[in-house]
Amino acid sequence: MRLLRITVAFVLGCLGPALVPAPPTVADEVTSPAERKGVPTIRVDASSRTKPVSTALLGVNHRWTRNGFGLWDADKNRPDPKLVELIRRAGISTMRYPGGTTAALFDWTKAIGPPSRRGCQIEGHWAANGGFQPVRKRLEYGPDEFMRVANAAGADPLIMTPFVNQDPRSAANWVEYMNAEVGTNPGGGRPWARVRAANGHRAPYDVRRWEVGNESHVAPRRYGFGGKIKALKQYANGGLRTIKNEALGKRCDHRTLGTASNGKPDQAFEVLYTPANIQRVTVDGRLWRRVSDLGDVSGTRRVYEANGKTGRVLFGNGRHGRIPKKGAVVKADYHNRYAGFFSFARAMKRVDKHINVCASWGTPSFAQVTRGRPYDCATAHPLTNFTGEEGKWRNALEGHDRMMLGLAHRKKHVRAVMRTLPSRASMWLTEFQPIHGHDKAFPTWSSSMSHAVYMTSSWLTWLKLGVRVGTGGDLLASAAGSVLGSPKAWTFSVEAMARQAITPMFKDRGKVVRSRVLSNPSRLPRLRHAGAYKGLDVVATRGRDAAVNILAVNRLPSRDVRTRVLVKGSRLRERATIRRVAAKHFTHANPAGKPRQVHLQTRKRRVGRDGFSIILPAHSVTVIRLPAR
Repeated sequence: MRLLRITVAFVLGCLGPALVPAPPTVADEVTSPAERKGVPTIRVDASSRTKPVSTALLGVNHRWTRNGFGLWDADKNRPDPKLVELIRRAGISTMRYPGGTTAALFDWTKAIGPPSRRGCQIEGHWAANGGFQPVRKRLEYGPDEFMRVANAAGADPLIMTPFVNQDPRSAANWVEYMNAEVGTNPGGGRPWARVRAANGHRAPYDVRRWEVGNESHVAPRRYGFGGKIKALKQYANGGLRTIKNEALGKRCDHRTLGTASNGKPDQAFEVLYTPANIQRVTVDGRLWRRVSDLGDVSGTRRVYEANGKTGRVLFGNGRHGRIPKKGAVVKADYHNRYAGFFSFARAMKRVDKHINVCASWGTPSFAQVTRGRPYDCATAHPLTNFTGEEGKWRNALEGHDRMMLGLAHRKKHVRAVMRTLPSRASMWLTEFQPIHGHDKAFPTWSSSMSHAVYMTSSWLTWLKLGVRVGTGGDLLASAAGSVLGSPKAWTFSVEAMARQAITPMFKDRGKVVRSRVLSNPSRLPRLRHAGAYKGLDVVATRGRDAAVNILAVNRLPSRDVRTRVLVKGSRLRERATIRRVAAKHFTHANPAGKPRQVHLQTRKRRVGRDGFSIILPAHSVTVIRLPAR
């Protein structure tokens, strides 16, 4: 027998991988005690209205770089009409600008006016081997262009104003630029509404949603702040940032090694954080002396002039101060005093009292330092991050399971933050999606049916928790995984299709009603540090026209579930509309330029007065609309 097995294995190996039996694609399923008691059943009580349905949950995060990743057509001075059509088709309700980490050092004043006069920007992502990189090209997508996109797409704007290198006055000026009437100047100083009008838009944009900073609680995003507890206090209340031996840059180039001197006269270097109280400057390790005016200095003394407001360090021309030799590196020690979130919020709301200003610390610990102080809202980023052991997937199936398992942790985190909110404050989720998956084990993970199931379960969960605003993942990105793909390969992704399927139930503007799943099937994958997860996830709403909507997600990778749907508290018509996004396999996606593997299907079917049976396919999204009599 052993010899026979060896012979068969040898023959199969010689015939090639096409004839070798594939490894099993599904680990053991488990039957929960509840499931053993009966048929899976979805129960809905249409008379028990709870949380209001917020259309603002179906938003996206959209970044400023590369002209909005191709969304803005600089040659024609307009948003790309095809992409705008796809945004509308996907039902995107809210757009966040100028983005998250990539916009942490964004300067809005350099992003307005004629493109030829716009200044460079600093990329907010810190590269371990490079520091902060400059961005000097494709800068035509500023606040005014963003609003043209949002208006064309029918989406509400949400603006993240940077906290790292801005101050309350700058944030308040941005509010004035976007919202003030021409002829008014609520913030004092420069009349920014008049500037907006000169830039081609006289009417106020009326942006109501604002967020101060991005992920300040995440260690790599501290930007010179202290440790976790100290940084928390600094974010809330402000403080003093001390920077030692920073290699200075030029024109937004703040790489780790600095920008070397070019040996030319009248050079200007820049510190990263402003305003700056510059204490000490060295050139190639040698201390130079500060003077108030280089014009008063004669000869080639080792001196410099500093402007604390702009953070610029200026050197001489050889007649008035020495020129740093070519290749020299300039370094500085300085203090940067900055304000906290509450100072930002006060300044911004003095300009426009009708806006909502959100704190972005993102964890329950923010309540430790706020001590009941009121604020409008808080943002969090319940991202499922696979950078650790959980990202070392053995195969695509483990990737699917890890995504489904991650949802429970994200729900727990959001609920914990919501419990700490002051009275009348709301919860906004300005980024949520799985990130840093294992591309080799599951090449399509970020654009697959698994991803769409993850995102739909997220929207479903936020609905039940009463989250008001959600801007999910990225609209466009340099690779697969965004709602509309990459700039050079647009696609209506599986996630976009899922958004399209669920949008009508959000537009009903009704309320969430109670629902539960009895005898819910479970799955227990064979993974370390992981338990089981429920197969079905369900939420139900009742619209203003009394129609009942049921959103049901089957998260199981390969098992269809026949379920009974029972609805009480509403007299239903005999015909229902079913919208479904499904695929033959959870790895399937809709890559650009290739035949679609995933489709949105819509059909009508008869139902009973109180209930009906339906099959929910594996890894699928189903929306059932039940009109009232």
